[in-house]
Amino acid sequence: MEGQSGPKAISPLERFGAELRAYRKEAGLSQARIGERLGCSQDLVSQIELAKRTPSRDHAARLDQIFGLVEKKYFIGLYRRIAYPTGGPQWFLRWAEEIEPNAGVIRGWDPLLVPGLLQVQSYARHIFQRAPMVTAAQVDELLANRMRRKVIFDRQAPPMLWLLLDEGVLHRPVGGPAVMCEQLDHMIAFAEEPNVAIQIVPIAAGCTPGMLSAFAMAERNPGAVPDTVYVESASGGVVTAEEAVVNYIRTRYDSIRADALPQKASLKILKDVCEQWRSRI
Repeated sequence: MEGQSGPKAISPLERFGAELRAYRKEAGLSQARIGERLGCSQDLVSQIELAKRTPSRDHAARLDQIFGLVEKKYFIGLYRRIAYPTGGPQWFLRWAEEIEPNAGVIRGWDPLLVPGLLQVQSYARHIFQRAPMVTAAQVDELLANRMRRKVIFDRQAPPMLWLLLDEGVLHRPVGGPAVMCEQLDHMIAFAEEPNVAIQIVPIAAGCTPGMLSAFAMAERNPGAVPDTVYVESASGGVVTAEEAVVNYIRTRYDSIRADALPQKASLKILKDVCEQWRSRI
């Protein structure tokens, strides 16, 4: 079930079937009973469990209801791995679909770009369009997946978001003045939310401990997965709950935050730079 891993990599379709079978057996339900609640035949349930038939999104949503996983959207997440296999790097799927949606606190640092959770569509689209050999269809799919991550802020109790951002990110012309203006306006609005804190690390801070890479740390809600981090690199990234790595990233975050401006001063910089971009439209 959730959180288990085996020695052999399996396909998203096989994973969906295995998880359905495990949850069904734990609940003491037969395939016929699941079929009744899904509005399909026992044979189809069997075929899904054997990874011989592809479930629909409606099947996934109903399974979340049956097994009490609606808030976590667990089977919906598994379905997305089947439906959108190119929706993002494979290493990032666990973070975006299992870790981030269940976090109570998310702390992050980015020295190059606005973090994905705060990106507006025009800003994100420009980033995706710059990837080598990417197609228009792939850009649309990547964009939809990125925007979908924002649903965590629609929860009744959204996560606390503590972001550190290098000042140079605000001046990098991603998409041009109009896009940058839209992006910074969005960040300003977010920064004024009670569950969001954005702190700017000024250029004057010089070479901060975080210049090597972007990272984020998800701190768990009670009963959820352990504190987990992801660290990006040019060739990929890693998602791990290994205690030594989590502690290292936490220390690095604290070191970078020591160079950051207070929230009010950071908000003023956001507004000032936004006006600079607006004057260039």
